[in-house]
Amino acid sequence: MASKNGLIVGELEGVGFNENYIFDRKDGLSSNVVYDFLIEKNELLLATGDGLVVLKNEFPESVVSMDDSSFTHKVYMGDRILVPDTQESFSPNLNDLLVEFKLLDFQSKGNVIYEYQLSPIDESWNSTKQLEVKYNELPSANYTLRLKATDAFGNSYVTSKDYKFTIRLAFWKSPWLFIALFSIGSLFVYFLVKRRERFYNEEMKKEKAVNSKIAELQMESLRSQMNPHFIFNALGSIQYYIQTHKIDEADLYLTKFAHLMRQYLESAIENMIVLDNEIKLLRDYLDLEIMRFEFLFKYEIRVSDDVSIQSIKIPSMLLQPFVENAINHGLQLRKDGKGKVSIDFKLNRNGHLICEIVDNGVGRENAEKYSSKLHVSRGMSNILKRVEVLKSTEVCDLKILITPVTNDKEFPGTKVFIEFNNLNINL
Repeated sequence: MASKNGLIVGELEGVGFNENYIFDRKDGLSSNVVYDFLIEKNELLLATGDGLVVLKNEFPESVVSMDDSSFTHKVYMGDRILVPDTQESFSPNLNDLLVEFKLLDFQSKGNVIYEYQLSPIDESWNSTKQLEVKYNELPSANYTLRLKATDAFGNSYVTSKDYKFTIRLAFWKSPWLFIALFSIGSLFVYFLVKRRERFYNEEMKKEKAVNSKIAELQMESLRSQMNPHFIFNALGSIQYYIQTHKIDEADLYLTKFAHLMRQYLESAIENMIVLDNEIKLLRDYLDLEIMRFEFLFKYEIRVSDDVSIQSIKIPSMLLQPFVENAINHGLQLRKDGKGKVSIDFKLNRNGHLICEIVDNGVGRENAEKYSSKLHVSRGMSNILKRVEVLKSTEVCDLKILITPVTNDKEFPGTKVFIEFNNLNINL
């Protein structure tokens, strides 16, 4: 005989079954299709659609379970079956979990509670009477699945081994990918910044080169303007000697003037000049001016022992206009023959070269009263322009301070303080 609705108890008359009850899958049969059965030596053998089922024991008024190990289950991850007590790893797109339960217990008559816990998602046990449970789209993590079943009589069946598996983190969610992208992005930004910085530096070099060339032309122009001024004054002195029939003085003056002009022309070619040569030019210039002003003043040049005049270089023809200004606007108005100009070279605490030009003339305020009667020095205006050019091109940073020397109202004198910085930078 065969039945698609399970085993009809009435067909087992004489062995204590209630003929109104039907055993099927809910009671633990592996299939509702029963082809045949056989009772032999306190055993009930059932031929089902899923194979042979053997029920042991005396048959009292109700049917008992096959044995205590009849709790079966299967766990699927996609189309793959998980093996308990192993650590399997799955790709992020294989993340649907299916759990199937089965407890072969005829005495419970289908009244079985299945419990499950999937850590770390479930903090406590979940229960169901369904024969399967699904988890869809599990996130990436390490999981542990525990299962158990409880029959109608309170007996619990717990799996001896847990199911452990891992769903790997998606590649686009990996922190290493973020680190890699961040590193690549940082390198790209660094490359752009460096490229822009390189481009900016190149542009600045070009601009600096152009500015330096312009500054060089400007200084050449300023130096060329200073020479005619001094030449005009010197030739005027020679003319004076000739007109007053001082032929010997005119000859001596002309000789000194020619020597000084040769030195000026040689120094005008270079932007920087050795301090020793600059001092020699100042001496020759002062000697000529003393002759031109008929010894109305004296001069003194002092150099400190710590100043190496053979190695230090300063901008050429920079000091002469200050000395010229001291003579023409300070000492020229002093007619008592006690005029004096002193030039001192020394180093300050920072090792910077200091030059002080001091005269005991009438001072700047008194000189302004006679400015309409005296020639206004173009050399001073030119030298101030040169100072700005030198600063802008970083050839030399100059600090210039002009102050009175004393409180004497008639002859307060004038002190020119010049500090040279960055003398190692050449144009």
